[in-house]
Amino acid sequence: MDPIESFFNFYLGRELGVCGELLYNGFNSLENNSPVIRKEDELTYLNEGYAFSFLINTSVAFERLEKIILLFLINQESPNKIASFLNIKMKSNFSDDDVFKNNIFEYVDDMSAFSKPETKRLMDHRNLNIVAYINQLKSKTIELNTDENHLLNILDTFYKSFRYGRFHPKDFSVGGYGPDNKLLNDLLTHWEQNDEPSTRDKEKNLYDLGKCINKLAKKYYAIIREFAYKMNVYTYELHDDSNAQTVFLNIDDSLHDIFIQKRITREELLYNLAYNQIKKIAGDEIPDKLPIEFDIIEDFLLYGDDNYFTDSVNETLNIALNDDDDDYDSYYNKEKIIEREKHIHQLLLMFSNMQRI
Repeated sequence: MDPIESFFNFYLGRELGVCGELLYNGFNSLENNSPVIRKEDELTYLNEGYAFSFLINTSVAFERLEKIILLFLINQESPNKIASFLNIKMKSNFSDDDVFKNNIFEYVDDMSAFSKPETKRLMDHRNLNIVAYINQLKSKTIELNTDENHLLNILDTFYKSFRYGRFHPKDFSVGGYGPDNKLLNDLLTHWEQNDEPSTRDKEKNLYDLGKCINKLAKKYYAIIREFAYKMNVYTYELHDDSNAQTVFLNIDDSLHDIFIQKRITREELLYNLAYNQIKKIAGDEIPDKLPIEFDIIEDFLLYGDDNYFTDSVNETLNIALNDDDDDYDSYYNKEKIIEREKHIHQLLLMFSNMQRI
């Protein structure tokens, strides 16, 4: 592996993981906020800080993903530019000692290696500008649908007007007191068709927004993976059971599905622990508890979340609800899961209320 390959493999591989974590944390801000509320014609959240958290994490994540793609493209067309950028004198063979010398990437900020348009886009923070330049270098590298274009446009508006300007009253002259909330409202209601938004729409709005982000994230990941294949590097590899892996390799349609699974995990765990007491109160006509693997629960208890434990609980649930354990399909179990979780949720609320008496 020569120094350029090492740069794309390790440095940009790390950046890819960071992008996945940012997307996860941004959407998590919406999932764990107070319920959506109606105020005049707006659909928004009670805590204004979560809108900013979602917008900044998501905008930075997509910007960095686009720049990874741009660097791959530049290297494909002019590898000498990347060598100059990294201050490397390329030669036919590199030893491991060459690649891992402490000072081999000492001058990684030599932007003079790139043309002015390349430098401008690498320093740019507006997603649509970067996407347009990528497609200028290689036609149809990134093809955006209408919803994805709308999403990136909202993120660009946020960056241009509100990402830094929040420390003086004049900064709010353009968008009013809560401009980031208004941008979030635009995204949340983008898929509304006929009825006015209401508190009942939180799940649907999160699902639709999460579907758009999920599709675009997977699209970028697939492009990066294809470039990495051609270079014979492993930029696309992600830490096992990381949030980045959960985002980029999500088998469901929406990021919202990820957080539904986490909610199911919490409620199934509580139900398992309180099962005997609930059964005494509610009788025998209640769902069976799952055979949860308590020997892998430590990280979940320590950190409040663990993807490995979440996957275990949800896989066990899928198998338990399927008529044929040898050939189950989680897609056809969704309705059963929804009904079970509604029932369990009500039982847990009943149990909680009984403890107060």
